[in-house]
Amino acid sequence: MSATTKKILKITAFCLLFIILIAALFFGATTLRYYWHRPVAVHGDSMLPTIAEDSLHYCNTRAKPDFYDIALFYYVPQWDVVPTADFYTANAFWRSMPIWGLKIAESTGGDYEIYVKRVVGLGGDTIELRAETIDEVHFVFLYRNGQKVNENIVMLNATDLNEATIAYAERLYAEKGAESTQGVRPTEPYTVPEGYLYVLGDNRDDSSDSRKFGPVPAAYFLGVLR
Repeated sequence: MSATTKKILKITAFCLLFIILIAALFFGATTLRYYWHRPVAVHGDSMLPTIAEDSLHYCNTRAKPDFYDIALFYYVPQWDVVPTADFYTANAFWRSMPIWGLKIAESTGGDYEIYVKRVVGLGGDTIELRAETIDEVHFVFLYRNGQKVNENIVMLNATDLNEATIAYAERLYAEKGAESTQGVRPTEPYTVPEGYLYVLGDNRDDSSDSRKFGPVPAAYFLGVLR
């Protein structure tokens, strides 16, 4: 075998090895993104100020939503029964998204809409937006199983805006901007059925969530935003 032939064989082997390495890296990255970190563009303002409108996030499609996670789920106008198990693995979320493409959360059109909300109640939890008065200011706080949830969301009682409450809101607006407070109506205690999750938008005075359409079947959840 001549020196030239040996050189050609070495170059060919190196090129093949390089191509195999690139293919392996591409396959690994594609698998990671496809199954664990799907890119999601959030369209809508129901999660302000936590999630800005039209911002890009990643959805861990292998994670099961837990309390206070921000999660993606299918919104269906009427869900009278929990779907069968194969719905989760064979639904349009898997079929319609290109491997390297984006999925829009809170979009319109198609058979389903995909919503992004915060999970505030699991099956068996009792959830309440409770009105309380502190120094003559009327607040609303999130309670889970009788315990106040520590949140960075200031909610004022929209059903009882007395002078002290309005003055408090004006001070916060001046100091921290218009998104610093929200006017929210209290709710009665609600016990989440097993197999369902209760969701709220962080932008509580402008969010369509479980207060409107009730708890969401766990099988409709697609993953957790990271």
